[in-house]
Amino acid sequence: LDLRTHANAKKLDVRGRLALLADVADAVHHAHGKGVIHRDLKPENVLVNGDHQVKVLDFGVAHTSGTSSLLRTQITEEGQIIGTLAYMSPEQLSGRSHDVTPRSDVYSIGVMAYELLADRLPHELAGLPVATAVRLLTERDAPPLGRSRPGLRGDVETIVAKALQSDPARRYHSAAE
Repeated sequence: LDLRTHANAKKLDVRGRLALLADVADAVHHAHGKGVIHRDLKPENVLVNGDHQVKVLDFGVAHTSGTSSLLRTQITEEGQIIGTLAYMSPEQLSGRSHDVTPRSDVYSIGVMAYELLADRLPHELAGLPVATAVRLLTERDAPPLGRSRPGLRGDVETIVAKALQSDPARRYHSAAE
């Protein structure tokens, strides 16, 4: 099952959902250690097997980081927006592929965390034209997680908020953090 479906089907509590998210972060950090930035992290691209093991899938739009031109694969053209809008970092939405770093995936993990814990996305995009949705995602901070789930005020809210910072420099440096 995908991440969201698994968490809901198993009726996981906050602790169980956080454990899954920690496993996602570990898997993504492993990919980053190999020089791979996923660029399309979302619940549908994370499967959880019967043993509760997380598998990150669909590296179809992944980007390799590295200084060698032999290691660097540019799948998309500069200016193209590739990924799933609701989970994309502001720098991905800019279309400047050179700004996409592991911190972009950290942002996506933050969106997944928000959704998994609040049962809603940080920004409501349904029915919005793409240009309006992009403007909303790049100009407005996500509402605090505690607004949707008051019981999550404090550390969990702070961790998710840091992952969702619009400015990549203010996000966690790595998925491991």
